[in-house]
Amino acid sequence: MNLSPTEKLFLKHFGRGVLIYLAFGGVILLSINAQVEKKSNLRNSGTGAVAHITSTECSNHGKLSYDFSIRENVIKGTSSSCNLTCADVKVGDTLEIKYLSDEPTVNDCEFIVNGVDSSVGTLLGLLVFTMVYFLLVSISYMRELEEIDAKSS
Repeated sequence: MNLSPTEKLFLKHFGRGVLIYLAFGGVILLSINAQVEKKSNLRNSGTGAVAHITSTECSNHGKLSYDFSIRENVIKGTSSSCNLTCADVKVGDTLEIKYLSDEPTVNDCEFIVNGVDSSVGTLLGLLVFTMVYFLLVSISYMRELEEIDAKSS
């Protein structure tokens, strides 16, 4: 099969783009897997506790910082999706959380453990967006190469 120089150039760049996309997609999927595994572990074997809110960052997606005690050890945690708004909470309020007994630094608010975590959807959306973007850029690039090829003929 004889390919024109333009087609060879396109295939070269397209192949590189596919490899980059696969690497990028792999990283996103590994991140999603880690979050799903964490949430699953918390849901299935997490221990409930009451935490005290230590700070709020309304401008940072409603981020809450909290701490809780386990056998005289103070554990800190943060969450951005506890189904609470900054208007609903203040420093010192309590919050239901779950943590892993063997690794209490793995913790999250009860709402996230039992509900839907928006960060997984965000990562999946990013993966789909990059795929669509990659396809559109590839089509645009191929059209430009065809125009160059047509002008040189």
